[in-house]
Amino acid sequence: MEKVKSFKPEEVWVPPTVKIDSKSVTAKDYQQYNERPREPFKPADGTVHSDTPFTSTTIYRDQYVRYPIEAKPIKEQEVYKPLAFPWMA
Repeated sequence: MEKVKSFKPEEVWVPPTVKIDSKSVTAKDYQQYNERPREPFKPADGTVHSDTPFTSTTIYRDQYVRYPIEAKPIKEQEVYKPLAFPWMA
């Protein structure tokens, strides 16, 4: 049997002429930019506080109506009665 000739074009490997960039795709896509640091959300040190004392009274506390709680009725405990089985008699 004779070997069948391939119809694919014959490709010869040629070494690249351009120098390869050593960065990965992720490193290229997500570069670090020199941005100024963000300002903090904390209030400045020169925060002015009120001189009046804080009172914890609220409208809810002032208008709260305390209703009396009724005592639960106490049930008398039943006396223990053992079961009477007919075959045990």
